[in-house]
Amino acid sequence: MTSTVLPEAKLTAITPQFLVLDLQEACNFYVEKLGFHVAFVYGDFYAGVRRDGITIHLKLSDTPDPSRHAMQHDGHLDAYITVDNVAALYAEYQSRDVTFAEPLETKPWGMREFVVWDNSGYILHFGQDA
Repeated sequence: MTSTVLPEAKLTAITPQFLVLDLQEACNFYVEKLGFHVAFVYGDFYAGVRRDGITIHLKLSDTPDPSRHAMQHDGHLDAYITVDNVAALYAEYQSRDVTFAEPLETKPWGMREFVVWDNSGYILHFGQDA
């Protein structure tokens, strides 16, 4: 009996989907504030924004995500984005008048990071090894 050896699988990306009440405003926030570009728009209810290797899908919803309040006030996150120069990104976002939920700082767990809430209330952590 012969067996076939398959190459090892490698995960290459993850793409979160955020529910938004205004698709155009959400796209504008990611483009104007966070330096993404609109990668695609599907109909009037779905879009993807991308920067470097990071993609976030945005889906129009008629009702706000009910978990936003708890997520924001209980120390949760929706996406952790690893950056190769977090201080430069922080400075870029300062120049774009981004409001930070947490400033750039070195955390006890060995990461240098900051936190941004997008205009729909999603919590984005940006960081790198300290």
